[in-house]
Amino acid sequence: MDQETQLDEAAVRALALAAGLALPAEREGLVAEQLGPWLSAANQLNRKMAAEEHRAVAPITAFVHPAGEGDES
Repeated sequence: MDQETQLDEAAVRALALAAGLALPAEREGLVAEQLGPWLSAANQLNRKMAAEEHRAVAPITAFVHPAGEGDES
């Protein structure tokens, strides 16, 4: 990984508030320790998949919604 994202408890608190999550204060530090590296890895994967050589790559699993009763599909 290039550079690890550093999050502190205040950043986690702000993200939880923005997402409407009730996160107890005593868990903010634990979440910050895990979320920083996860965000770094997610950003690295995003940059990799945005590269020209990966533009045509599609997920192997297609998520579809089954037709309900009375739907015309």
